[in-house]
Amino acid sequence: GHCEVQKLFTARNEDLISPEQCDKLVSLLVERMMGETEVDPLTEVFTKRSLETTFNALKEELNYSGKEKRKFSVKAVMVIFVDINKFKTINDVHGHLKGDQVLQAVAKRIKGAIKRVDQIFRVGGDEFVILLPIHDDNDRLLKAIFQRINGQLNDNFIIDGDIIVELAMGYDALKEGDRRTLKDVSHEADKKMYENKEKMKAEKEKMEPIEVGTS
Repeated sequence: GHCEVQKLFTARNEDLISPEQCDKLVSLLVERMMGETEVDPLTEVFTKRSLETTFNALKEELNYSGKEKRKFSVKAVMVIFVDINKFKTINDVHGHLKGDQVLQAVAKRIKGAIKRVDQIFRVGGDEFVILLPIHDDNDRLLKAIFQRINGQLNDNFIIDGDIIVELAMGYDALKEGDRRTLKDVSHEADKKMYENKEKMKAEKEKMEPIEVGTS
């Protein structure tokens, strides 16, 4: 797997394939590798192969009829999508080794922002999913949890003094009696993530100084 990725980079450097072809082939190869293993060797988080199994197990726990007898029972399952803004630009400008360091740093920062019972999955080249079993289904609490994690992940995230890492995030939550599938919940979380990404882009454009022409 990783040897094949290195061969693609070598082929690109020797102009045997274009940078665009290389990026596309590397993405496909990473997707294939992550589909064949439970743990991503680069970031040491779970892969999407085990995402649905874990989600379905939490869903069963959520709807378990005897859970009222337990002191702490699952009342909601949060699904948070995380996407690295302009990750392709980071790879293009700083190189793929630096891109790998960014992925590792993102995974480490997510681990530091969540509880031990929560689980992280790398589901694509620059996308992660967090599953959180929550012992309360209050919407305000769920939003507060999301805002706290979002704030921690995006707080002064700079690598090597010059790579500013920004993460776009979105979430949805499954509550008791909700029969939606992982695909349904993921679609909603993914949609909110991209809305957040566009909002971040618009806010950044507002902050950029307007160039005044000289006459």
